[in-house]
Amino acid sequence: MDFGKKTSNKVMVVASGTAGHILPSKEIINELLKRGVAVDWLGYKTPLETDFEDPLLRHIQLHTQSPRTFSRLLSFSFYKNFFLDCKNILKLYSQNKYQYILLTGGFIGFLPGLFAILTRQRMFIYEQNVVLGASNNFFSWYARKIFFGLQPLITTKKTFYMGQPLRESLLKVNQKSPLEPHLLIIGGSLGSSFFNNALVDILTQHVEVKSWKITHCCGAQADPKQLTERYRQAGIAAEVFCYTDDIAKYYEQATKVIARAGAMTISELLYLKRDALLIPLPNSAGNHQVKNAECAKNIKNITVCLQHEFNQDILINFLKHSCHNYVSFFEYKYNPTLEIVDQCLNYP
Repeated sequence: MDFGKKTSNKVMVVASGTAGHILPSKEIINELLKRGVAVDWLGYKTPLETDFEDPLLRHIQLHTQSPRTFSRLLSFSFYKNFFLDCKNILKLYSQNKYQYILLTGGFIGFLPGLFAILTRQRMFIYEQNVVLGASNNFFSWYARKIFFGLQPLITTKKTFYMGQPLRESLLKVNQKSPLEPHLLIIGGSLGSSFFNNALVDILTQHVEVKSWKITHCCGAQADPKQLTERYRQAGIAAEVFCYTDDIAKYYEQATKVIARAGAMTISELLYLKRDALLIPLPNSAGNHQVKNAECAKNIKNITVCLQHEFNQDILINFLKHSCHNYVSFFEYKYNPTLEIVDQCLNYP
């Protein structure tokens, strides 16, 4: 196979998993398409990965999932998918000399990244969090540049703090917080059993909460009807949904936010300057959510509480008190999508 002679106005973006991986990647892909650059988007078959209606974009589905358990590693289906993906990725690289490939983390980047090295493709990395995930860290030695969505804890000549590419709808949200008490709960695109159970238990037991309107994003794995009924029985006006593409509307209504400490959520809170209580996911890969939250402690409108320390006093104190002095460790200054695309396309 000939890997070196073909040239094309084409880029490969590898992104899947949670909204934190997919949504910034979509903004970058959108900008590439606007500039007439064709994009091969390697991902999985998930609800968030809807194809753009653009002839320049191909969404290519991979099948090899992370072998998180020993039984999966030994399964026939794992190796069948592994070799099928190897064949398809090798075919892509044999047919295209990409201007560059962009890895955004997660196990999905392993095979495209490995074959990029073998076929000498130019590589860049986009990392949402304050520390590199396992996959991005593995390929960091080969990447030309590493862009961070949050201020990185460790910097090198390759690392650049860019900020998070935010959805255009969020950039239009009124940053001034409304007066009516409105609590927005975001458990992440996949949901949080702690938010949907322990947090709701505490909320529904206190009369102070009954004066608040609540919007609760419960994630794909929860039953919104069941949660709505629990709120109703407690006399609380609540809107519950699994996921929405129009989160900007709910941010605009919110006076307070309770959320995990994903990079995307923190960046949205930085930009919108909403009072927030962050409860990082305790078992996130590489403990990145706790590390994100540790840095966010420097932001005066954000309160951080570890999940095992959370209690009703922390919740009620958060709802009662507001912080008006906004000082940020990693101030969100602009939407960095244009600069990320510029730096990749114009790399010598």
